[in-house]
Amino acid sequence: MIGENVDPTLASRSLVEVLVDVIKVQGEKVKPLAVAFYGESGSGKSVTAKALSLGLQEQGYGVVRLQMDDYFFLPPQQNSQEREKDLSRVGPLEVDLATLDQHIRELKAGANQIQHPIIDFKQSTRVVETLCVPTPLDFIVVEGTYVNYLKEVDVRVFLERTYEETHIHRVARMREPDSELLREVLKIEHRIVQHNRHQADHIISKDFQLLQ
Repeated sequence: MIGENVDPTLASRSLVEVLVDVIKVQGEKVKPLAVAFYGESGSGKSVTAKALSLGLQEQGYGVVRLQMDDYFFLPPQQNSQEREKDLSRVGPLEVDLATLDQHIRELKAGANQIQHPIIDFKQSTRVVETLCVPTPLDFIVVEGTYVNYLKEVDVRVFLERTYEETHIHRVARMREPDSELLREVLKIEHRIVQHNRHQADHIISKDFQLLQ
């Protein structure tokens, strides 16, 4: 994702080692296995997803990583303006989950490339680029607030930390300034995400331990 510098070394090494082992076992039954990381803003989805992807690649597995934020219907600035007009639009309907599902479906069917949207957060623009797929493809790792809604994922991993507990991480990312609008958006996302906690196959605790 352009403008999003995700440092996988920030992930807990012990957590990544456990996750790699768990996901490898599940990947023996389904190939390629689609793994979805979901949770609130700043909970560690991107860092953990990228660290898992790299951990699997280091062991010789073919991995594709997709980020839900690239699939928003509107670029960031325009989406924020629409939210300001109507907060009821906040939620999974802001995201083109159907296309994301379609891309996962194509990857599972053996596509050697997909036309992948990319969001540039600094410029608030979206472009489309060709994503080349490794052969063989063993794992599809997808992360985002609402990826639990995807029909094509096989394993759902929920990160427990809430937006109130991750304020410092969101400020550090500096995607958008702190504002009353942002606080209201985070409250709405919190209600939606926590309501869907039960869908998780695995849960990562607030101190980054795999609970199940």
